[in-house]
Amino acid sequence: MSTVYSDNKIVRALQNMAKVEAIGGFFPLDAQGNIINPTGRNLIPPAWYSALSACLQFYQDYFGNALQSMWIRGSLARGQAKEAWSDLDLFGLIESEVQVRWSSFSLSLSKEKKLRRLLPLGFEQVPLEMMYSTFNSSVLREMPKIGMLVKTQSLCWWGEDIRDRLPNYQPGPAMMLNYRWLESDWESLQASKIPCRISYQSFIKTLVRTAFELVMNRLGKYTTDLYWCAEAFTQYYPQKGITLKKILNLYVQPLKEKYQLTALLEEITPWMISESKRQIS
Repeated sequence: MSTVYSDNKIVRALQNMAKVEAIGGFFPLDAQGNIINPTGRNLIPPAWYSALSACLQFYQDYFGNALQSMWIRGSLARGQAKEAWSDLDLFGLIESEVQVRWSSFSLSLSKEKKLRRLLPLGFEQVPLEMMYSTFNSSVLREMPKIGMLVKTQSLCWWGEDIRDRLPNYQPGPAMMLNYRWLESDWESLQASKIPCRISYQSFIKTLVRTAFELVMNRLGKYTTDLYWCAEAFTQYYPQKGITLKKILNLYVQPLKEKYQLTALLEEITPWMISESKRQIS
């Protein structure tokens, strides 16, 4: 098992290269160690309201009365949306006799153009992630990760807020999610002939958050914020933390340093996949 590394030279090297802004932080915990959901409707700037209303209308037009609620995740739900870093990350919970597992809600080109015209200045090209899923007691048993997302890091923008009916979660295995996608996402990135900026950024997020999942249980804290994920990982894996921070520093303009980024990803990703499997088994 790795231990926290305290060599001053390594610490100074990490500090000197850390160009990524320290956005966000660790989620608050209650007295029992349960994660407190840090989202709030009052944290979302009014400039986002028109775009969110349009998204709700898209969901309602498609699902009709089957739509139970629309939720916001990520930095926007916590009042920390930042240009070039944040996604517009939404999902709808629906009622259906046929169980739907966490599926992508695709917009037509015309609807996406309409939505982007409504986004706040500076966020017109923000990555869009709109998902949907059925949700009931059966889904909660079979797909507990959806319940975890709802309970710990999502804001009910419209419809029935069910968070009080869900179990509490603490930092640890129940909060691990990104490691599930890392290997398949890596294969997809490698198979793509000309990966775009969003593809690289999406993979970097998965990689950095997987790195945090490797140390979350020992740390006893939880976050989804990339800077803090990298900082926590570096406490336990200092040498590999240097590589991870170099990757994160290329997040905003991954295509500008594509060859360097590719080399860095090839250096750490196979190890990350292997280490995740080792810890989960």
